[in-house]
Amino acid sequence: ISLATVMVSHHWRNLFCHLVAAVVAFALGETSYEAVAGALERCEFEALRQRLDARDSLQMTVWLCLFCVNQHASICGGLPSEPARRDGQTEEDYKEALEYFHRETHDPVTNQ
Repeated sequence: ISLATVMVSHHWRNLFCHLVAAVVAFALGETSYEAVAGALERCEFEALRQRLDARDSLQMTVWLCLFCVNQHASICGGLPSEPARRDGQTEEDYKEALEYFHRETHDPVTNQ
């Protein structure tokens, strides 16, 4: 095992398959992960492995920053403030803004 030369971060609401596809696409030198995601969904694992092997990418080490680091707290010093109510904003629009804020700033599993 070697030191990672690439760090990949993950947004919790993105699909894990897309994260894997993005890393594999990067290792394959591709600029989009769409084709790799399709191959993963079709379970074309051996074909992907062979392509990675042909590029000598099977030994690539990638740091995945995705499971337990609250990056807001460690990088930004905390979470952003809850949105303020704007003049003329309807109750429905304000509630929607609060729900969006909550989704963007809280862990969907623990709700913290």
